[in-house]
Amino acid sequence: MYFPGRKPADRQPTNPPTRNVPPASSPTDKLLDVARSYVGVREQGTNRGREVEMFQRPIGGADGEPWCMSFAQFCIQKAGAETKVDPKVFRSEHCLTVWNKSPKSQQLSKPEPGSLVIWRHGNSSSGHVGIVEKVHPDGTFTTIEGNTSSGSGINREGDGVYRRKRDMNGAGSMRVVGFLKPF
Repeated sequence: MYFPGRKPADRQPTNPPTRNVPPASSPTDKLLDVARSYVGVREQGTNRGREVEMFQRPIGGADGEPWCMSFAQFCIQKAGAETKVDPKVFRSEHCLTVWNKSPKSQQLSKPEPGSLVIWRHGNSSSGHVGIVEKVHPDGTFTTIEGNTSSGSGINREGDGVYRRKRDMNGAGSMRVVGFLKPF
């Protein structure tokens, strides 16, 4: 820009106008990337181990407790921090508390990639959670779950982070309550 009466060295630089630039990755994409990076983590003891305790720490989970929701919350918090987007789901390590206290606007009746699937164990207050990675044309969906196993059924007290294929019917006494959009 030219300023009359000033030498070139005196000219003031002009900055281009600022604009909102979207993050390189959406929070949902980042959530899935984070969750995928932990597939294969295994406990060292029952509900213990370096990574398991890392998952439990941010949500206030106690060592030795079930950690499926702690894993999901850890991934959500990390994705939110990296994309600078605040999660909208309630922060708790208890699956049904997260479902009940999250905004109704975040609840879904069908799975979407990046949503949380919440299961209830019978009529109890116990549950399990997975992060939906992919939805298949036949109505099934692939999840990434902490504190589960590679075996059949929905194991809510397993030994690691696994990728699992699920359906809307659940398995055994575990039934789908619904799905939550974290962001």
